[in-house]
Amino acid sequence: MTLNEFNPDPATSDLLDLVQKMSDAAFRQMDQTRMMEICLAGLVRGFDSQGAALMVRDYEQSWLLCMHLNRQVDPPALAGFQSRILNEYRDLSREDIPGSACTVQVHQSKFHADAIDDFTTWRSFPLEVESNFLGLLVLDLRQEKNPGLQVILHHLCTALIASQNMRQLLITDSMTGCYNRWFMDIELSKFCEGEHPENLKFAVMLVDVDQFKQINDSLGHAAGDQCLVMLADQLRSDLSGTAAVIRMGGDEFLLWFPQVGDRDIHALGIQLGQRVAKHLRLPEAPNMPITLSMGIVVHDPGEASLSKETLLDRADQALYLAKRNGRNQAVRWQADQAKMEDAPAMPAELLLQIQTQALQIKTDQEQLMDILEAVLNAKQYETGLHSIRVTRITRYLLDQMDLPETEKIQILRGARLHDIGKIAIPDAILNKQGKLTEQEWTLMRQHTLIGHRFISGFPFLKTAGEIVLYHHEAYDGGGYPKGLKGEQIPYHARLFTLVDAYDSMRANRSYKPFIPRDIAVAELKNKAGSQFDPQLVDFFLSHLPAIEEIGQWEDEPEISN
Repeated sequence: MTLNEFNPDPATSDLLDLVQKMSDAAFRQMDQTRMMEICLAGLVRGFDSQGAALMVRDYEQSWLLCMHLNRQVDPPALAGFQSRILNEYRDLSREDIPGSACTVQVHQSKFHADAIDDFTTWRSFPLEVESNFLGLLVLDLRQEKNPGLQVILHHLCTALIASQNMRQLLITDSMTGCYNRWFMDIELSKFCEGEHPENLKFAVMLVDVDQFKQINDSLGHAAGDQCLVMLADQLRSDLSGTAAVIRMGGDEFLLWFPQVGDRDIHALGIQLGQRVAKHLRLPEAPNMPITLSMGIVVHDPGEASLSKETLLDRADQALYLAKRNGRNQAVRWQADQAKMEDAPAMPAELLLQIQTQALQIKTDQEQLMDILEAVLNAKQYETGLHSIRVTRITRYLLDQMDLPETEKIQILRGARLHDIGKIAIPDAILNKQGKLTEQEWTLMRQHTLIGHRFISGFPFLKTAGEIVLYHHEAYDGGGYPKGLKGEQIPYHARLFTLVDAYDSMRANRSYKPFIPRDIAVAELKNKAGSQFDPQLVDFFLSHLPAIEEIGQWEDEPEISN
């Protein structure tokens, strides 16, 4: 029986529809909150319930309680029920959850005439897989036997594990374990662009290690890395509640305070600096003091809204003032600090330092590329070899083109990282012998979107990100993920698509034998104009002998007479 011949009964059809929508939100959109909303709305509708609630961990020190109601309820009764859920979650997870660390979202469908007078019929379902507690579902359930509920619970657990694993991978700095710029972009956008439902005072603190270059120069980069790891650990231990530590890059961290409340963030910054200066010591140089300069911005919701870029620019201005005033201090941004006429001329020594730091940034970028490649190679050995070959071939082809050197470097970075999204694809799918199922193929095709999201937080990887995102687009519009056509596909992505496809045909894989040279060439010619840019096919084939030499693939053995 084919999928199109399968006609389930209406109840089963509703269940499949709910599972599909949850899957789309969790795996395609990578939106855990949306997946939770879909699940709750489907449960309420499917079991004719008064409502449902789901509580899970959102980020490291924040939790989300999502509710869906289709009856009116008095605020005191609702508050009491929410307190019950929070207490049950605490007991099951054995976590201490401050009330301020839990965000509550209530979604309401059209009200019935009756109101919810109590919640005694609402049953709790712990979500747990192999002793791993994921969350708590509470549902108004009046039917004794609900075979479909077990299916939804199982799928909900699977979706939560997958979305949380992917999210953790995408938002975590590999060296320090802190959040990364991708996380920062998401969180700050919620507050700066008005997406967050609460009207809260929030703050950021940009933290920079004083004279960090001297640590690297005198003790070596390993000691510098150790300094950053130790600093990250101390910052996390000193902060509490919803505050988060984000590594911006190099020796710069951003402390994010989504709920300032009555706290004096400037005083907190001074205390953090004092504790670091007192306690943080490197084993190689125990007498070397480690000090911090900090730039602070506190934004009140009563003030005019500001963009994420403006927020960070203000923090950077305050940090610069802390450095200029002698370092080892915290400075809060004030509007009068931004007057350009008050800014002194840049000293020659400072200009030289900036130029030196620019060179260091370039080195840091290459180190990040090496780390990302190492992560990809660790995921799948064959994928790593494939990336090496296509990068070498791409480099050769670029040498035959009249392009700026900076553009060539960016394209090569895309070649090196084009399959980075496969780190989130299960090994069972990557290494499967034989044809993938429709579900497996749907998940496999997500690697372009996952990879693009993974590196989009790094501005220097913008061109590389286009190759990651578009290298499976087809010239006639039949590719994925966007279905772009012709010159809508960036030129460098169209070029790399050829390189990637040719190596995929010529290489000997554990799940697929190589294709001989003549057949692979015929395939390129046959799909010129459909899958591939025809002009680039001609260009590629004109350099085929050199490409074959670089690839060093196998070929059909000669038959002796």
